Amino acid sequence: MNHGKRGGRRNGIENGIKNGKVPAMTAVLTLDSSGRLVLPKPFRDKMHLQAGAKLRLDMVGDKLELSQEEEDVKVVRRGKRRVIVGWEGFDAAKAVREMRKDQVERLEAPFRK
Repeated sequence: MNHGKRGGRRNGIENGIKNGKVPAMTAVLTLDSSGRLVLPKPFRDKMHLQAGAKLRLDMVGDKLELSQEEEDVKVVRRGKRRVIVGWEGFDAAKAVREMRKDQVERLEAPFRK
């Protein structure tokens, strides 16, 4: 079935997604004399990291894996609604808007060529 350039189905590779994975971001970091690294702002923004965020560092084989440590969230009742309450400074609505914006950009990318 040929759906043409604009209509119909697209495969993941055409959308910039391989095997269900979003393309990786890559950076070369330099360790300072105290052993510290600075995460570039695009990485911090993408992961919604702020000062004081807890990260987990794992050594897997000969690689280092850095992941965000999950913060405590709870469900509270506010009036007749249940609301998910996260950590201080986290803006869930902003995070959802950014995720949607990223998704739209990824889906529209093949048509901007």
